[in-house]
Amino acid sequence: PMTDPHGRQITIGHGTFLELLDIAAREAGYRLAIDLYPEGGDDPLQINDAPVARITFAADTSVVTDPLFAAIPKRRSTKTGYDMSRLPSAEALAALREAAGGAGLTIDVAATPDAAAPLAALAGEAIALEMATPRTQAESIDLLRIGTDEIAAQPDGIDLHGPMFWWMKRLGLMTAEKAKTPGTLAYQGGLDYAMGWVAGTPALGWLTTAGNTRADQIQAGRAYMRVDLAAAASGLAIHPVSQLLQEYPEMAELNARFLAATGTVAPATVQMLFRLGYAERPGPSPRRPVAAIIEA
Repeated sequence: PMTDPHGRQITIGHGTFLELLDIAAREAGYRLAIDLYPEGGDDPLQINDAPVARITFAADTSVVTDPLFAAIPKRRSTKTGYDMSRLPSAEALAALREAAGGAGLTIDVAATPDAAAPLAALAGEAIALEMATPRTQAESIDLLRIGTDEIAAQPDGIDLHGPMFWWMKRLGLMTAEKAKTPGTLAYQGGLDYAMGWVAGTPALGWLTTAGNTRADQIQAGRAYMRVDLAAAASGLAIHPVSQLLQEYPEMAELNARFLAATGTVAPATVQMLFRLGYAERPGPSPRRPVAAIIEA
């Protein structure tokens, strides 16, 4: 409710799920009929309990499978600094645009470090602002999972693990309380980590829809998932950065500067901002079992 007050980002997340589901269903020989907001509730400024989609599966031997299916296990969000000497090729960027498709939707890329740096700097300011605003920072701190025991108990948040975090937790240097307290090692470490990837950003892309309806947001999510998979298939590292696009009052000035820098004029809406480059692929993030999130 603090960083996503209109539910725009979570709606985009529903779109990413729908695209993955569609790709997987095709691979299994099913065609999906997706009815968005079958009970209404698609006001882009309101959040309610109405279902986002009703989906019907129909067996269809003629359904065309999607080559992006093979990239699903390779998909990662690479939240580290990228190789600044190696830029995404024109061919790789063309593949991302082709994968997104969709009328009323565009992908723009600042494809060199000089072009990306001013936008990356704004993203860094947005992260610092979110961390310095107690109510918005709390949403991330509440999802912090420190050490393998916390991750195993709740494998659905921001996971911090490895020998360094084990020792910091054991010594009382890394706790949720310390992570939200300016001046502590935990707080500064989180900020320094983010600024590291800000500096290590050779290219930035953003996905824009012509409007900002719930259907636009769903379309943006579906398109971003295809961009994500196309990046994985081509060996590109990708990392969505959402802070600069958040809609709480304190972020308005930074967001306005970003929109001016990208030439975005309402009703056009930048739905996703993401880093692009090359880096060592990280391991998979922890995930809850299917039975924990799907009722059958």
